[in-house]
Amino acid sequence: MRIAGVPAAGYGDIPFDEEPRPIEAVLFDFSGTLFHAVDDTEWIRLAAGPGRSFGDDELARLVGELESAWRRPEVRAAQEGRDLSVEAHRQAGLTWVRAVPELAPLAGGLYGVLTSPEGWVPFEDSGRVLTELRRRGIPVGVVSNIAWDLRPIFRHHGLEHLVDVFVHSHDFAVTKPDPTLYAMACAKLGADPRNTLMVGDTPAADGGAAYSGLRAYVLPITGVTARRRGLADVLRLLGPAPVRLTVRPAEPHELPVAGAIAEGAYRHEGYLDGDEEYAVELRDAASRAERSEVLVAVSDGAIVGTVTYCPAGTAHAQIAGPGEAEFRMLGVAPIARGRNVGERMVHACLERARAAGAHTLRLSSYVKMHPAHALYERVGFRRTPDRDWSEGDFHLITYAMAL
Repeated sequence: MRIAGVPAAGYGDIPFDEEPRPIEAVLFDFSGTLFHAVDDTEWIRLAAGPGRSFGDDELARLVGELESAWRRPEVRAAQEGRDLSVEAHRQAGLTWVRAVPELAPLAGGLYGVLTSPEGWVPFEDSGRVLTELRRRGIPVGVVSNIAWDLRPIFRHHGLEHLVDVFVHSHDFAVTKPDPTLYAMACAKLGADPRNTLMVGDTPAADGGAAYSGLRAYVLPITGVTARRRGLADVLRLLGPAPVRLTVRPAEPHELPVAGAIAEGAYRHEGYLDGDEEYAVELRDAASRAERSEVLVAVSDGAIVGTVTYCPAGTAHAQIAGPGEAEFRMLGVAPIARGRNVGERMVHACLERARAAGAHTLRLSSYVKMHPAHALYERVGFRRTPDRDWSEGDFHLITYAMAL
């Protein structure tokens, strides 16, 4: 017996977490999920332009002929592998349109509309859901079996700024559910695949993300309208919106908690590597507060994160020069992962550096801290390899952002 494509013999070997992991990133399919193509009559009108008009009956007939042509063996054969390259997709589209003799002269124009911003319309709930995910600090990616760059379409409809990464099948010559595409999207977002949700409309391609360790949600095919794709269900899967998060200087009585969170975060991720001397330094937030500014992230009255902001020339500044600042020892409590706490603390340091008139904010990071590196790059920091340094066996890479 097979369950959802998983051999029954191996089903018992799949590890299950005792507690559900929080979703820290969401990936979306494009066509049929966030956007839909204009209807076929509008497609033909756009391609024909103002110089050629069609009556309603004529358009209905041509649309019917296109639908019939789509079922022809030679047209279906041309679609094989179409999303693996730009040229393959173009030839597949032209083969289909040219199968209708009356539309053959418009083949180039029809294909141009198909790949243009004018040929696509977002579902009305797409913008609302993407905006809410941005508000919650949930990174978003688009992973699509597609053979052209989708960013101009999102830009045209005012949605590009709500998507952090785009992964197109033609860039890698593979299509979903190949693990390459999901792995690339998660890596660019700095997200653990186990904490990432893939949302799409195709069980095999989008639901197949589950075989790569992601969670998957396949949208229903019924009840779909231009106004509603059912994307609000994605927010329900994420659970209630997080409570308000505040980043502020730590009060004296909060410093022991801040130190414990910093040490605990490093220890939880295995970054201490037996360096108990540094563990003591992480715990000693009180000493840091005498010479630098220890910030805490507070959610619902509880401290869930901490970072130390260091102006140049202060005791804890390691690489900041004149007119610069840096931050160190950023840590988030494990229970608060996936809630944008780290990014909020980074922005708090940026705000302080700008307010102080600094022209650059710098940081050093242990070479193994890959999720943190993805966060810094997503915020806008750039690598500065010429400033990399080591302390004993610990190799640190550096980043900077011009302010």
